[in-house]
Amino acid sequence: MVKSFIVCCFLFISFHSVAQDVLEIRLRDKETQNAVDGASIRYPRLKEGTISNKDGKAELSKKTGESILITHIGYDSLSVSASEISGKSSLVFYLKPRPNQIEEVSIQSFDLQKAILYVIDNFHKLYQNSPTERIGNLKETAYVDNELKRIVLTKFGWWSRNYIFSRYAEPKFKLFEVEYNKSVPFDIFVDQTAYNKESSEFLNVESIIKTLYFDNFLNKLYQHTPSLRTKSMSSDENRITVHFESDWSTVKTMRTKSTGTVVFDKKTKAIIDLVNEIEHMDNIKQMQFPNSNVRYTNQTLKSYSRHQFSKNQDDKYAIQSFQANSDAQLIYNHKTFNLVFENSFYILKESRKGNAGKGPFVDPKIALFRNIPQTTSIVSDLSSINLTDEEIKFIESGRPNLELTDSLRTNNNVPVE
Repeated sequence: MVKSFIVCCFLFISFHSVAQDVLEIRLRDKETQNAVDGASIRYPRLKEGTISNKDGKAELSKKTGESILITHIGYDSLSVSASEISGKSSLVFYLKPRPNQIEEVSIQSFDLQKAILYVIDNFHKLYQNSPTERIGNLKETAYVDNELKRIVLTKFGWWSRNYIFSRYAEPKFKLFEVEYNKSVPFDIFVDQTAYNKESSEFLNVESIIKTLYFDNFLNKLYQHTPSLRTKSMSSDENRITVHFESDWSTVKTMRTKSTGTVVFDKKTKAIIDLVNEIEHMDNIKQMQFPNSNVRYTNQTLKSYSRHQFSKNQDDKYAIQSFQANSDAQLIYNHKTFNLVFENSFYILKESRKGNAGKGPFVDPKIALFRNIPQTTSIVSDLSSINLTDEEIKFIESGRPNLELTDSLRTNNNVPVE
């Protein structure tokens, strides 16, 4: 009894001391009072920070004497002095929307393809291109018929000799910590006991690496969407915002159509924010369980990606956050299930590093959380992104987590030719 009491006291004191070192932040739109999602909240001098979630919430580890800079592509930047933070445990900030002033420039006079090609040709001048390690949160969520079924949140390291996609980049990935890992049955293959728990692979690095490298992404966008054109545009003192669309185009057997938004920095002509939403047609795969005649259909309907950048210590643009989502339908046993997978990478800290250091490194071909975490204190004082209220409710729900068998870890469902 005494031992239990001592342990409880120790845990309470530990938790209390940690809680005192964390600053809770909420961001709101000054005009609408709505939550501001995706804002960068950083200690500029330390080159580290976090990003607000869909509820406008974020947490930062307190740093004595350090000021905070809050930036968002759609809002005026806000600088918060160290004295304003001192002694506070929580703060609410109201961000002023950035005004968009339409320039006296004809849309037809802006050549979007030419502007993208300029960025591709000058990529090494505009963007981070030296050996660097980025530590951040890599997160995956999965929904079935609008119900959250999976959430994995990790602290993740990405080192690259340069950030141009090629074999010379020599990327290395490290798993530092698995902070949350919960998945409940998808309840799709209810008559296939061995596969009911997991209807798709968990996130692996290999599935996103080509999109994570922005130069590779831009090259694909430029090559595969020759009909890309400006739909509307606006600008302010520093940025040009272009809303674009394309015609349907065919790559292999799939037809796709793009719409999105790209934001250019006026001075450098660099892309600092790019959202690309792709509508898919005929992206259908007939799947079959191994050692079985049972089949099902998977159809991708939409995919979404977003790259956001900020200036680093070299006065070049470096990736700040990356998102890749996929909307699909799975048809099985005469029933249709709507699936949404969301993968995000939020940079918490960037630092120059001449080499990747010692392993173990992530095997990009297997589910991320199956890898062996690094034993290090390097991430202990970095603030993770906050989960949304919905995600917290899911984590705290009584529904048990999956205990995946070896057969499920190596789910080998294959397309039917």
